[in-house]
Amino acid sequence: MAPQNVWGLIAGITGALLLTCAARAESWQPLAKDDDGITSWQREVPGSSFIAFRAQGRVEASLLTIAAVLRDSNREKDWMEDCIASSMLAFLSPTHVKNYNRTKSPVFFISDRDVVLESDATVDRARQAIHITFHESTHPNAPVVEGVIRMPRLRGYWDLERISPSSTLVTYQVEADPGGALPGWLVNWASSSLSANTIRGLQKECGKGPGAADVAALTAALDWDTLGPVATGTVAQGK
Repeated sequence: MAPQNVWGLIAGITGALLLTCAARAESWQPLAKDDDGITSWQREVPGSSFIAFRAQGRVEASLLTIAAVLRDSNREKDWMEDCIASSMLAFLSPTHVKNYNRTKSPVFFISDRDVVLESDATVDRARQAIHITFHESTHPNAPVVEGVIRMPRLRGYWDLERISPSSTLVTYQVEADPGGALPGWLVNWASSSLSANTIRGLQKECGKGPGAADVAALTAALDWDTLGPVATGTVAQGK
């Protein structure tokens, strides 16, 4: 084989390998489908040692109920895994908020993590869905706490798609950099079940019903006529 053909073959193989790796980094790899119907996936994040996670499951509650529970940041410590503190910091609008969240470390020699999140909800009329994006942010009422590591990156979304007036397909996606010196493999291992457990927690919390103030705010702020007949469903007033 002529030298130029050898180099051409090597270049072709290298290019194919690079494309395969790039495709793998962009594609979601299945993790599991559990007995309760929750499916989870993971995906490499280009330029990061941390993996993104996604989970999807059916929640037997209306769009309004779920959106109202998610809006009530003060309840997060009741249903989010390892959350020990949560509070609302600011309402930028009825659907655009900033909140604080602190996650307890499972072991004494690793510091707790906290974050200020900015979240924004929009209506997807074509899919009869509510899409809530979130990302790390700052707020003067949530300064860095001594002994707690502020997460430099935490972003993702909630997607709530109407199945029926009282049933919703929920997708939760998250990618994070917890900060500090934790190795990526350890963080990825510890986080592999987090997205699915978050949906499980939401399922249970929605059974308690939404708060009246959150229901009222979302009812006034979002265009419910585009979300299908009686999209709000039956609302049981919780705390």
